[in-house]
Amino acid sequence: MVFGKVSVVIPMYNAEIFVTETIKSVLSQSYEDIEVVVVDDGSQDSSSAVVKAIDDSRILLIPQRNKGVCAARNTGIAHSSGEWVYLLDADDLLAPNAIELRLERMYEGGFRACYSRIKKVGKDGACKGYSRSKAPSGSVLQEMEREFLFECGSNGMMQREVLELLRLVSKNEEAYYYQPRWFGGCEDWEFALRLAAVTDILFVPEPLVAYTVGHNPVSRSNQRNSMLAGHRRLMELVGDDWFLQPRFSVIECV
Repeated sequence: MVFGKVSVVIPMYNAEIFVTETIKSVLSQSYEDIEVVVVDDGSQDSSSAVVKAIDDSRILLIPQRNKGVCAARNTGIAHSSGEWVYLLDADDLLAPNAIELRLERMYEGGFRACYSRIKKVGKDGACKGYSRSKAPSGSVLQEMEREFLFECGSNGMMQREVLELLRLVSKNEEAYYYQPRWFGGCEDWEFALRLAAVTDILFVPEPLVAYTVGHNPVSRSNQRNSMLAGHRRLMELVGDDWFLQPRFSVIECV
């Protein structure tokens, strides 16, 4: 069945060690109508050279000065052309049928966005466990306000028409989908909340993405403090019903 092109957007920063396997997991998908948009967010290593060494016309590499993961995702989305968008981090892997199965399940259920169960792996590729096998589908905004259902930034796939509903106003950029202020680790959750506010979301119970843990060089104490600060800001927005705004395009991105 033909569903249209899928754009896989990969933000990349100092990812030379693992980005090749990430990209190969996309290029080897059972669903072939894809493009891979890799945004090099000012890497200081050989990340760009590693990507350029992969000979496949479906790869688009975009360099930019270091602005952070939110800006890199925004750049990648803005340069993508698919009818569907999948957001994948540079150290995570897709199962061979991840895209095709998601598309089929969304078509069967009449959904325009989805997430799946995830497999957690270490830097050596060893399995560290799985996320839960049962999670809510449909109108999940209330559940999303209580917890980040996607569990990682590599688990969201949506139709472009839905993605455009999440666009935020900015004075400096053409298009904002991710809030650049959410560097505390809650930017994925904030994005997922806006997604849940505009469309029903399907849960696919198969583990379709391998989420790598242990690559973050930031100390655990600093990471925890940053996450707590980001969570406090996020809960303030939830309390103000920010995610129930009828048009996100009128909300300025800060």
